[in-house]
Parts: sequence; C-alpha cells; structure tokens
Amino acid sequence: MALSNKSYVINRETDWLNFGIVDNFYFENDNMCLQNKDGKCGNFISYSFDSGEIGTIWHRLRIKSKLPENAVMRVSLYASDSLSSDIHITADSDKTILIDDYLKDESIPLSERVRLLNKFSSTIRYDNCYDVPLLSLKGRYLWIAIEALNYKDEDLYIESLRLDFPMDSLLEYLPEIYQRNSPPDSFFNRFLAMYQSVYDEMSDKFDRLPE
Repeated sequence: MALSNKSYVINRETDWLNFGIVDNFYFENDNMCLQNKDGKCGNFISYSFDSGEIGTIWHRLRIKSKLPENAVMRVSLYASDSLSSDIHITADSDKTILIDDYLKDESIPLSERVRLLNKFSSTIRYDNCYDVPLLSLKGRYLWIAIEALNYKDEDLYIESLRLDFPMDSLLEYLPEIYQRNSPPDSFFNRFLAMYQSVYDEMSDKFDRLPE
C-alpha cells in the first residue's frame, strides 16, 4: 500500500531558523524550548511550504513536543494556491503583497509578523495537537504558525515538526461504493484518518529497520 510519500521535516535548530521566524524560544540540543516567561508567548511562523502542485490537499501534520501541565501550544495553518495575500495587510494598503516578503520584512514589528495567519479567515487552528489530519487544507502552498505559553518552571520544548503531502486516504483502497460522495474532509475520511495514523507510524518504524 503506497501512502503519502513526500514530507517536510524540521528537527534541527538550523531548520527552524531557515524555514521561518522564531521569537522568544531558545534552542537546546536542537529542541525549540520555552521557559516560563511571565505570560510571554513563544512564536514560530514558517515561510511557505511548497507542494509543487496547484490544488494539493495536504495529508498530515505531526509535532513531537513536551508540554508541561497547563501549557498551551496553538497551531495555525493556512493553505493557498497563491503566494500573495488575499486581504490587505494594513488599513492604508492599496495592493496585496507576497506573504513570505511580508514575513521577512524587518521594518514590520516582529510581533505583527508572527501573528499574520490570524488575519486570514480560512486559517484553521488546533490546541495542544500532536498528530493532525489536514484533509481540509487545499492549496499548493502552506504556512504554519505555532504560539506557545508556559506557566510552569519546567521548560516546554518542541523537538520536531513533520508535514506530509499530498493526501492519500485509505478510502482509495475500499470498494467504490464507499468512495462516492466522500469529499476529503468528510466524516468518513476523518474516521479513516485515525487508523491511517497508526498505519503510518508502523510503516515509519519498518522503514527505519536495518536491512
């Protein structure tokens, strides 16, 4: 069975810094860490991940992290077939802009750039997620933002992020009757995604076994 076979993986300090903007996190052994900052958020927002194809339906996001009790990690995701924004970023703006250019513009306060995805109505959000099917995200490009709050003396850390694409559902391996009228984000597809996550994990372990 051939499932999703393309991935972006971020698991080193250089990866986090090259793939996006980091604010209020520090790095230890390649983990992105957050201390108790008296209510200050740790933020990461990625530059665009490119699937290479218009209309891509993204498959799955996995985040390996350790969250102390009462800590919050909010993940926001936005997908589009265009690298340009579909809204005016500022009130006096008379043109749309390239999202990645906005994120890299150091003349704009960092606090505004890391919260850019909040401006898009189609952004989806998850709290304290570790493994998320992305069946409702469609577009060649995808951006990810992570906002974290830690209220404990124990550090919060994020070890890695893995983004799989394109969508590959177990529905494709069932009789045709099950495939009718089942859009990518249907309840049935989401139900199957739970079992597919288990299958993906087992496949990854087998792939890492020595030959």
